[in-house]
Amino acid sequence: MRILKSLLIFSVGCAALAAFVPACSSTAAPGGGGAPSGGAPSGGAPNGLAVNTFTGPGDAANGAIVYARTPSADVASCTSCHGADAAGSLGPNITPSTTAGIGGWTEEQFFQLVRNRKSRAGATVCMEMSPSAMGTPFTTALVSDKEIADLYAFLMAKPPNDTVQKGAYLSLDPACSTL
Repeated sequence: MRILKSLLIFSVGCAALAAFVPACSSTAAPGGGGAPSGGAPSGGAPNGLAVNTFTGPGDAANGAIVYARTPSADVASCTSCHGADAAGSLGPNITPSTTAGIGGWTEEQFFQLVRNRKSRAGATVCMEMSPSAMGTPFTTALVSDKEIADLYAFLMAKPPNDTVQKGAYLSLDPACSTL
């Protein structure tokens, strides 16, 4: 618990720093359709959000690999926050439950969550749903648009868990938007 509080304090401090140093989070990722490292991606939508460039169906088997992997030394796997069963832990339940998870979400809504940190309602979610303390979204260098589709296919193939789990991050930071 002490470590989580320290992490929260660090994250809030970094968010405050980012507010005062906009140049740290306003560069666009190279390549059309890529994810931003803060601002609008090149080739992105007029609202500055990254656009999904993958149009095929996701591969659940590859999604299982993506879900379990650690993308870089600085970024934890999906399991570290959402649990091996995706039913939630530090992060919320993301099983296909329509009452407690993301079962009512479209693939595009899931893409917007991962790539742009946007909830189903369009609100920005906790900075913990990002690979950095600065709250920047997951870039294509960490997870491609196809891998997001694969993650969605994997999660939708899992058994739903109807246990409501908003995640420990939400209890530590009440300003966080829920999914």
